[in-house]
Amino acid sequence: MTMTAETASSDAVQVTEAPRGRFAAFRVALRQLVVRHLLPKTMVGLVATSKVLAMAPLVAMLVVMGFALDRLLLRGEQLVGEGQKIEVYGATLRTELEDLERVALQHYALQDPALLDIIRQRLRSTREATTRFSADDLPQGVQDHSRAVTAGLDKIERGLGSADGVQRVGEIRALAEKAERVIDEGRVDIYGQVRQLNDRSVLVRNVLALSVIIVALLTIALTLGLSRVIARPLQNMRAAITALGTANYESPISIEYPRELARVGEKLEWLRRRLRDLEADKDRFLRHVSHELKTPLASLREGTDLLLERSFGTLNSRQSEVAQILAESAIDLDAQIRNLLTYAEWRRGQRDVEMGWIDSRILVEEVLASQRLTLAKRSLDTHLDLNAPHLYGHRWSLRVSLGNLLSNAVKHAPRGSTIDVLVDCRHGRCVLSVRDRGRGVPIGERERILQPFVRGSEPEEAGMRGTGIGLSIVNETVIAHGGKLEVQEAQPGARFVLDWPCPETDAH
Repeated sequence: MTMTAETASSDAVQVTEAPRGRFAAFRVALRQLVVRHLLPKTMVGLVATSKVLAMAPLVAMLVVMGFALDRLLLRGEQLVGEGQKIEVYGATLRTELEDLERVALQHYALQDPALLDIIRQRLRSTREATTRFSADDLPQGVQDHSRAVTAGLDKIERGLGSADGVQRVGEIRALAEKAERVIDEGRVDIYGQVRQLNDRSVLVRNVLALSVIIVALLTIALTLGLSRVIARPLQNMRAAITALGTANYESPISIEYPRELARVGEKLEWLRRRLRDLEADKDRFLRHVSHELKTPLASLREGTDLLLERSFGTLNSRQSEVAQILAESAIDLDAQIRNLLTYAEWRRGQRDVEMGWIDSRILVEEVLASQRLTLAKRSLDTHLDLNAPHLYGHRWSLRVSLGNLLSNAVKHAPRGSTIDVLVDCRHGRCVLSVRDRGRGVPIGERERILQPFVRGSEPEEAGMRGTGIGLSIVNETVIAHGGKLEVQEAQPGARFVLDWPCPETDAH
């Protein structure tokens, strides 16, 4: 029934998650398409492409800015040229008309026919000047006034033979006034274009300032996005190495790009498979050896029990003492074999750990209850400092780890001393520590004693029973929880501190 319920639940989850699964499959397919066809294949190419793409908006902005500034400068040069032409035209026209008026006055005052030819020459010279300037690239208003002056010159030339010289002189003076209006019209037009150029320059400056902000934001966004693209394979590699370091050998390692890291990923995948096989061989060896030892051990215990029960006759005192030693050794060996089996089962169970919030006081009291006789035998006291009502993790693993730490402290604590147990959980971290007041752990052995089947080198360790796997279980437990085990100097004694992450909010 249990398997049926689990299957039904699994099917329900699959049906519920189907749309998300399809979306995830689309994302995976899109990412593979980008990786295989768009992204460079090497790290050098990836970094170079990222730099080019990050600089592209800046280069584009510089090109646009240069084009806009070039147009402004060109228009400014054109306005300067037009202003110079208008001033030259005005000065030339003013000079020509003044000379024409002076010669006309002399002619009509002296009635000298020779002066009449000079007047005609001045009229042609003035007409050529107005015609030349009216044909240039000048404002339309200036060109219109220039044509009016030319028409007036033609009218004066046609009336040179008449006797009314005063009227001719008046017409010349009227043309001089028109020439001044031509100059004024040109200046007004130039000033208007200068104002338009100023307004345009202000607009360009504002647009450029806004463009700088947009390009800066776009460059930052591109830099961050491309940095993530570059960092993603490195993060995948770090996650893969972390998984190997925490004995997680079930998740395949796949790094698709760039080519250099893909080769490293292949080697990591090969290493993962090798470590997984070695772990399986080690667990299998532990189980086989432990089971093979249980049969002769059972025979040994039965034989010693028969001797102690005097089934083969009465034993003298020395024989009884030897039989008692054999019985105690058989019991100790049986306990160590059970520990090995427990260790093997624990290693298999660690691969499918379920995390949750557990009551810290109940956990500590259960462990103390299991060690109460040993504590009483050595007259040891315990001091509890429970700063957190709950701990986050795998209950059975934490219970075994705390029991191993307490057993280790009992072995090394002097008679009549106190063992400190601390529980804390704050700022997203759980802490569990046990401190004894023994001789402590030498600095050179603090890492070594955390390995399986390794014991300390102190003389007192030689007389203590044990398999040397207790602290290794503690170390692997905290690693499986994403934390670390630290051996600290307590003066006197040693403090074993388990520190691992937990959710910020206590579910209880």
